[in-house]
Amino acid sequence: MMYNGQRTDIMVKPHKRSITEDFQMSHTTAKGNIYNIDSYWTYSYLPGQLLTIGGMTERLNLGFFSTQNEIQYKLKVGRHYLNNELGVNYDYQSIGVAMDEEAEKTNVYQLFRTYWTPSMSFLFGKHRIGIKSKVSYARQSYRESRSNHLWIDPSANWNWKATVVSEFSANVGYANAPLMGRYIYDTPIFTSYRTQKVNRGKTDATHSLHATAAYKYTNPVSGLFFNIRPTYNRMSGNILYESAMNGNIYTTTATDKEYAMQTIGVSGRVSKSFGWAKTLIGLGASHNITDYSMLVSGIVNDARMNTTAVSFDYSLRPARFLSIEGKSNVNIYKQKNLTAPELSSDPTTDWEHFLKLYVFPAKGWMLSVKNELFHTNDKSIGINHFLDLAIGYKAKRWEFSVTANNLIGTSEFERRTLGNTIESYSITRLRPREVLAKWSMDL
Repeated sequence: MMYNGQRTDIMVKPHKRSITEDFQMSHTTAKGNIYNIDSYWTYSYLPGQLLTIGGMTERLNLGFFSTQNEIQYKLKVGRHYLNNELGVNYDYQSIGVAMDEEAEKTNVYQLFRTYWTPSMSFLFGKHRIGIKSKVSYARQSYRESRSNHLWIDPSANWNWKATVVSEFSANVGYANAPLMGRYIYDTPIFTSYRTQKVNRGKTDATHSLHATAAYKYTNPVSGLFFNIRPTYNRMSGNILYESAMNGNIYTTTATDKEYAMQTIGVSGRVSKSFGWAKTLIGLGASHNITDYSMLVSGIVNDARMNTTAVSFDYSLRPARFLSIEGKSNVNIYKQKNLTAPELSSDPTTDWEHFLKLYVFPAKGWMLSVKNELFHTNDKSIGINHFLDLAIGYKAKRWEFSVTANNLIGTSEFERRTLGNTIESYSITRLRPREVLAKWSMDL
């Protein structure tokens, strides 16, 4: 990177190793009762080095161990099922940081959680109802911070097959999720060459409420398909961070302030198939409104993000030797500061277009041409185009293909971002130009 007009090399040196075990066993009795046993554990060691500003090297050693064990049994009573799940989970996360030759500062986060989840599912005519409640005890520890929780996470779902072509469903639930080590560790850690993050070193948890509903129409005879899905999500216990320039270091520090974030949205899709050329066209759309909070000069500001997405896709085979697939997406993002409207950002509109052509000149042969075009109103990104070309032959017991990726197109783009306290310049490697030959045989 260029820093103060001088070229500065950035170096990352990761080494990692891990081991995982996954055990599953299932048994079904003559009466239809089902018993399952699941046991999973994994250990990962992730050391690394990062060259930071001023020529100092950060050494980071991460050790993660996790085990999750569960017994499930499902009892059949007529058309109904009574289910139970018993589980014990344990997580051990060790994080060590050192700058240059100084002594490593290591802290350990531990989470022990045991739970019981009774659930029931019922069938009443065309209605299916399921209710579940996860009752758990959780103990968190990080240095002097200790916390014990007794949580109840209820949920319910409903499904109604109204007609042969129409179906309604809904579900609602509440869940508690403990913060893991990387959101608690309070020793300053460089996350890039000149950015640093500091958590508050206290065990905590987030709490979320979700509710969704859906209607689905499926008519294969007429080739018409439709669905719509409204949603609501609310999460509390989110930590507010404040950012500041400390010399040449951009530091993000957790505060004692928390906020709740909620999202209201709706999504839907309609598609129609036609007999001519096996044509299928579809149109989808979604809109989400997210309310949250952020710190601006030490003051909590209420903010809102509006996200709108529209997609159009199609596929057809006008001839035996030709197949066409295409899709276009547009995403519109608009952030608004409700407390200080003058700090709101301008809307961003991103476009993506895909076009795939498949040609079958003779038996066993296939030629494919894949195009992708991306453009946006962000002038620092511009227009990016990719083209992949492939040809292959498939016999009865073997297959051969040659693929040229990004044969014509952009392999990198440059971007300059100017903020209130920092100006950054980046070069992103998108897709390398490469040729791949592949041969496979069925023995």
